[in-house]
Amino acid sequence: MRMTFRWSGQTLEPSEPRSDAYLRAWEYEPAESIFAAEEIGVVRLWRTRRPDLAPAEIWVSDRDV
Repeated sequence: MRMTFRWSGQTLEPSEPRSDAYLRAWEYEPAESIFAAEEIGVVRLWRTRRPDLAPAEIWVSDRDV
């Protein structure tokens, strides 16, 4: 499981944990954007190839929860 985040305009806010299976099922792939902060670690922007079925972008932690 990986923690996901929402961009609030200035910071990332924790959302909910998602499994790698969820990310694959909705065809999410890591993009180039990376956010790093001491308290949350490295978080990458992931984009889906299916924005008609899932949010177009989510931020996903590199750490397992």
